[in-house]
Amino acid sequence: MGYGGYRLANGSTGCSGRVELRHGGAWGTLCDSQWDLQAAHILCQQFDCGFALSIPARQLFGTGDGPVWNGTFGCERNESRLRDCLVTALGTTECPPESEASVVCS
Repeated sequence: MGYGGYRLANGSTGCSGRVELRHGGAWGTLCDSQWDLQAAHILCQQFDCGFALSIPARQLFGTGDGPVWNGTFGCERNESRLRDCLVTALGTTECPPESEASVVCS
C-alpha cells in the first residue's frame, strides 16, 4: 500500500496523541473522517498501550506539519496491527479543518 509506520504525536504520554502515519516516504496526520474506535483499539494494542479509551476530536493534540492522509481502515477484531486492516482511499483528499485523528489509550 505504500505506508510504512504509525506514531502518536504531541500526547502527554506515549499512549495518547495525534495519529500520524508514514505514506509515500512522508509522515502525515490521519484525517478522522473515517477513523473509528475499532481501528483505534488495534493501534493501542500495536503500541502495547492497552485499549482505546476515546478518540477525541477538535485538535486536542494540535495539528501536524505534513500532509493530511484520508483513508478508511476496515478493521475487524482479529488484527494485531493497523497495517493488517484493509485500507481504502488513502490519499491527500480534502479533510475538514480540525479533523486530525487522535486516540487516548488505557
